[in-house]
Amino acid sequence: FLESQKIIALSRRFREIQLKKKLQHVQMEASSMLKRIFRKHNYVSSIIIDPETYDVLLIDSHKDYIEKSTLSAGEKEILLISIIWAIFKCSGRKVPFIFDTLLGRLDKTHKAAVLTEFIPNCGKQAIILSTDSEIDETHYRILENIVAKEYTLEFNVEQKETNILNQYFSFKQTGLDI
Repeated sequence: FLESQKIIALSRRFREIQLKKKLQHVQMEASSMLKRIFRKHNYVSSIIIDPETYDVLLIDSHKDYIEKSTLSAGEKEILLISIIWAIFKCSGRKVPFIFDTLLGRLDKTHKAAVLTEFIPNCGKQAIILSTDSEIDETHYRILENIVAKEYTLEFNVEQKETNILNQYFSFKQTGLDI
């Protein structure tokens, strides 16, 4: 019984050490992605995730804490997607990402950064559900070389059904007509 208790304690300690190592890796990857996307360069120096509570702490270049409440809604979204991306990158799992109104809260600079830095690096498959105001023609041009399939869903009020068009709004047509 005593030996089994020692083995259980050793196993528990090993898991704690492994968790801390994995969290450090997630922190580094999330901090790296955040720095690449954030418009405020050098604003957030690092992300720390408490291994007990999983609270996320932001540190600036002076080693001071940054209150998450001071971030805009778009910056909070970028923080969240950076952490989620880092978790999946560190896990080594290949899962599809599905984003619904990913760019809705972001300004043009952050949109471009998310489309050039985050989307191409978020795995083998990403599905982006957006409106034409989220991804306008300029932002569509950033993505068009990495897009495998694109569709527009149009709701037909008279028939009460959704029609699927094999294009993203009319951007491709506009490009061909010029």
